[in-house]
Amino acid sequence: MGMLFQKKDDYIDYFEISESSGKVPMKDFQNGLFTYPIILLSEKMSSSEKKDFLPTLEKPSKTAKDMNLALDLLSKYKIREKILESLRKDSTELIQFLNRFEKSSIKTLMIERIEGILA
Repeated sequence: MGMLFQKKDDYIDYFEISESSGKVPMKDFQNGLFTYPIILLSEKMSSSEKKDFLPTLEKPSKTAKDMNLALDLLSKYKIREKILESLRKDSTELIQFLNRFEKSSIKTLMIERIEGILA
């Protein structure tokens, strides 16, 4: 369940409007972190794209050009859609697993939280 919440947090960092999320957009990228979107992207990029892009993660400060390159690559490889698909799949599997257990307030709360991830 923790991994599901982390994927959603990583998704929010790159793909949600800061006013609704309350997060600084692309803060993980600015900090040079290899989060889920960047991991998925690095699996899809060509060698030349990796050569151009991955060193930007190591730079102490990122420029608007660096951020635009990241966003362009994320868009090109449909990383947003892939993460949403992964969140739906993981949520469904987790709810199916939880439904094996007897009804309880904890189970209900967990399922509500998982469903909230997809909202």
